[in-house]
Amino acid sequence: MVSSKFYIDKSYNYKNRFDLERFVPIVGSYFDILNSPILDQLKSFKTIGTYVISEYPYRPDALSYNIYKDSQYWPYILLYNGISNVMDLSLGLSINFFSLDDLEKVIYKFCNYNKKV
Repeated sequence: MVSSKFYIDKSYNYKNRFDLERFVPIVGSYFDILNSPILDQLKSFKTIGTYVISEYPYRPDALSYNIYKDSQYWPYILLYNGISNVMDLSLGLSINFFSLDDLEKVIYKFCNYNKKV
């Protein structure tokens, strides 16, 4: 019997699912973060915790891994915290982080909207 429960298959194309290039237009060689509906909603996510950088300064990938056990979320963490330069990721810096469920919901809504257009 097939279950009627809805779920997101997180194993499908997993590494590309959160690629920032999918949701932010590129102008020249830069991300245009001012014109992204995903990033506009990112600012409204509730902070669920704070992480203090105690190792690997200036490494956004390591920061993401230490918080979420996956390095792919680092662009969202930096944007969420208003950080545009990785050199600002110094030892002792407090980083706020959000629920990945919030990011999933926004991306799912965005992808479904674009399928209809």
